[in-house]
Amino acid sequence: MDQRTQSQTLILMKAWIKTQTVDRYLQALRQQMLAELPNNISLLEIGCGTGDFLFRCAGKLSHGLGVDADIRLIQHALPDDLPHYDSSPAHRRCI
Repeated sequence: MDQRTQSQTLILMKAWIKTQTVDRYLQALRQQMLAELPNNISLLEIGCGTGDFLFRCAGKLSHGLGVDADIRLIQHALPDDLPHYDSSPAHRRCI
């Protein structure tokens, strides 16, 4: 298995573990937070992982920004056609 395939497999494993553990326990809290969010706000999520919460809030947001220490999780979550996403090394260092 080459390094890229290993990295992709690791990301999928992390995402699966997260959905089977953390997400189950946080689901009720996230639902409550989503219900309390006013419309047309800006939201910063620190430790966003694959951005699940931001994607769920998208209908209420004017702007959203997710920050995570593992750039691979963010890249896994994003479609290739987002023109505003900057994955350059300089941008990652700033975040």
